Amino acid sequence: MAHVLILGGSFAGLEAAHTLRRLAGDRVRITVIDRSPRFEFRPSLPWVITGQRRPEDTWVPRAPLLEKIGAEFVHDEVQHIDPGKNAVITRRGRFGYDFLLIALGGTSPPRRPAGLGGRGWAPLWLDDSVRLQQALERFAGGPVVIAFQPGSPLTCATYELVFQLDAFLRRRGLRGRSPLAFVSYEKRPYDIGGAKAGRIMQKWLDEANVRFFPGTFVQRAADRWVRLAGGASLRSDLLVYVPAYQGAPAVRAVPRLTDEDGFVVTDRTMRSPAYPNVFAAGDCVAFPGPKTGLMAEQQARVAAANIAAAVAAVDAAGGAAVGAAGGAAGGQRRPAEYSSLMGCMLDLGPGRGLLTWRRPAPRHGPARSHAVLPGVLPWLAKLAFEKYFMHVRLGKPLFRGAP
Repeated sequence: MAHVLILGGSFAGLEAAHTLRRLAGDRVRITVIDRSPRFEFRPSLPWVITGQRRPEDTWVPRAPLLEKIGAEFVHDEVQHIDPGKNAVITRRGRFGYDFLLIALGGTSPPRRPAGLGGRGWAPLWLDDSVRLQQALERFAGGPVVIAFQPGSPLTCATYELVFQLDAFLRRRGLRGRSPLAFVSYEKRPYDIGGAKAGRIMQKWLDEANVRFFPGTFVQRAADRWVRLAGGASLRSDLLVYVPAYQGAPAVRAVPRLTDEDGFVVTDRTMRSPAYPNVFAAGDCVAFPGPKTGLMAEQQARVAAANIAAAVAAVDAAGGAAVGAAGGAAGGQRRPAEYSSLMGCMLDLGPGRGLLTWRRPAPRHGPARSHAVLPGVLPWLAKLAFEKYFMHVRLGKPLFRGAP
């Protein structure tokens, strides 16, 4: 029985475990290691920040999710990866593997820009979002700056944050004395969505009286002001920023595994060119452009399919070496390959949403927009998707207080 070790249990890790069990059955033993015992549904974080969701509405324990499919969950933190010895070292022990799937995401931990001096809020995970929500409850008004920093791939979530904060300030009666500035390294609003989606977003930013500062970023922050690249200054009593991503330290320390920012280099089969039995999926992968949960799950299914094929090749070869069997599997059948697409379904305030669907994803080739839908339908769809994922996929009770 081959041992598949999955590092990270968010969208990519969870989907990979499910796909592996479906495709490989009892031919594999699956172990998932993650430093958090919780699966957090990060698309709900803008609602947590603005008080529309309780923190406990947005997460479930990881262990039961994996136990249902016969996978083992280990609550631990990865410290070192040794592909030469097929081993992973954690805080508590050592784990061997036949196949390794890295799904540790980015910002592990998040990079805090040196020029900000520890100021501002970066709500990438649930705990950070709760702290921002508490700060907003104390906020009495004043200039607000939202900064989409260079190197961040979270375009869709950032635009939700802008409009959700605008709606929150209006509900609290604070918007009149809280000018809202959106600083973005993009050249145009919502550039990844294409020309039509960008025009819609610009129109809505104008209607909401959000000042848009394109092609720049917050370089420095001090008490009640921020300085942009190029020298312009903005008043800021509240700074919220979405920081650059970087790969996990344990991953970036492995020779020939990552690019210079610590993201795992793979081909379209999600396999490392340097290590034949190492795969990666999700935000930790060195593909350019935006990163979303949909992309992470797509990549995880591809990686899992190719691992399952390699396991079958090992069995057919009577237990041949993993690396050789992995190569043989590619020769026996065409390996699964990742074909990118970008789908974003945004909640941009009460009754207003935006759906964009592009293939391939921006920066993966000439992107074509297959759908751009503004209005109430994508807003309702985003709400429905949250309920579906939490209830059907994660097994969380649909109503509060349900057993």
